[in-house]
Amino acid sequence: MLIAFAVILTLLILPLYAGTCANALSLHSGDPAGNAMAAAFGALTAMALSVLIGLLTICSANYGSMPGALAIASLLLIPASGASVVWAITQLSKSRYTPKWLTAPVVICPLMWLIINAWIFFAGFRERVSIQIIYALLGVIVLASAVPIVGMIQRNRGEG
Repeated sequence: MLIAFAVILTLLILPLYAGTCANALSLHSGDPAGNAMAAAFGALTAMALSVLIGLLTICSANYGSMPGALAIASLLLIPASGASVVWAITQLSKSRYTPKWLTAPVVICPLMWLIINAWIFFAGFRERVSIQIIYALLGVIVLASAVPIVGMIQRNRGEG
């Protein structure tokens, strides 16, 4: 039952991830009303994506083997990375001239969480990939989640 639920969650996450990335990369490609709707839709899909990734992580932890440090990091970083994705979409929607590097959290964070969940869920994956690589992926998530902080600093300085 848990495996079926994890498969269903993954099948929901993958198209939602693709749609969120496509939305973030194509903001400002229409009229102002369409751009506003696209931005709102992008923020909503990013929130839904974060919730689904959290549910998938819970399923993976219950079925597979999840180290305690990874559980604590997931508890803190899933909401943080979700918030950074929503923030990035919000910033990208404000101006056509917003730097495109702000799409980094949108593209990187959900993908890293899917890889980490696959590692937790599948014993064969855990045997082939060391925990140090998984912790490095968490470091990538931390860096990608810090993009909003860099964006705010640049915006306050007038550089971005």
